[in-house]
Amino acid sequence: MGKIGVVTLFHVRNIGAVLQAYATNKILTEAGYEVEYIRCYGIRDSLSFFLGDIGGIRLYNLKFVLNKIFKFEKAFKLFTEVKLNQINTTKYEAIIFGSDSIWIPRNQKESMPPAFFGMIRNDNKLAYAASSGGYDDLNKFTSEQKKAIVTIDHISVRDVVTKKLVNKLTKKPVNIVLDPTLLINWNTYLQENTCMEKIEKEDYIMLYGGFKDKDIKKLKEYAREKNKKLIAVGSYIKGADKSIAVSPIEFLNYVKYADEIYTSMFHGVMISISFNKQFSYFSADPNRDKKLETVLYNLGLQYLLINSGKIFLEEIDYSVVNKRLEEQRIESLDFLLNSIKNNIVEE
Repeated sequence: MGKIGVVTLFHVRNIGAVLQAYATNKILTEAGYEVEYIRCYGIRDSLSFFLGDIGGIRLYNLKFVLNKIFKFEKAFKLFTEVKLNQINTTKYEAIIFGSDSIWIPRNQKESMPPAFFGMIRNDNKLAYAASSGGYDDLNKFTSEQKKAIVTIDHISVRDVVTKKLVNKLTKKPVNIVLDPTLLINWNTYLQENTCMEKIEKEDYIMLYGGFKDKDIKKLKEYAREKNKKLIAVGSYIKGADKSIAVSPIEFLNYVKYADEIYTSMFHGVMISISFNKQFSYFSADPNRDKKLETVLYNLGLQYLLINSGKIFLEEIDYSVVNKRLEEQRIESLDFLLNSIKNNIVEE
């Protein structure tokens, strides 16, 4: 088969970004395609991403931050990377835009470079699970960004907010699909990378993301009642028993073996679902809530948003979740692979 170009966030020190990019890579390579990740941002954008990814550096977390930087440098080697200004983009059988929050508009501090919106030449361009990052005001987008999105031949998004935005720009069908992290078996990935053995030997409750001090205090008391360690994975949290800088694959291992998970991150939710873990979502960003609404509703887990910030009220019944998940996996994979072949049937 041919070669596919992918435009997404992959060279950033963000666990979810790397895992979604890897999941897409694995799906495409197993389908027989050669995959190249197109780096569309220059030094200025790279520096902005870097500073955002590592967060505030303090003396107390310096070792953590340096360890995080080192672990991600190794993770970036998972991808075949090319620079946009050094290639002929028409050589690809298709170019995929996504997944992740690649359509963040103008006037936002994390606004994406123009190429992320579709401003690349190719005869078969498709968006897979793209997101506006919860931003729902079309006026925030430049005319250049809006025109670029319209040039994409096959469009899928991962949330209703983004779907409504795109529907205002074009009459092309806009499908809602699963984030790629929900499309593959992460246990298989751990086996392939000899990372199945439990890293943390003690029983633990896992934290991932940012939390209010009062929530950390509450969770620490809860962990003590359960006689378990409270471990922050991938982010530094002062009140936790331990904060651990991890590579994306190590993150998967910690999720797999956690007794419970508390997260404020989109991909913290996605990976928890993938491993069928008991977890709770702590809302820290209204836009992130918007990104999560669609997938949680479609899987019958919308109550996790309503009960945000609370310790488990009821056990997640994964027999129901997994049935819905499998149906949506089939639809999502069909869209992705048929779009590459330019074989989508318009309704």
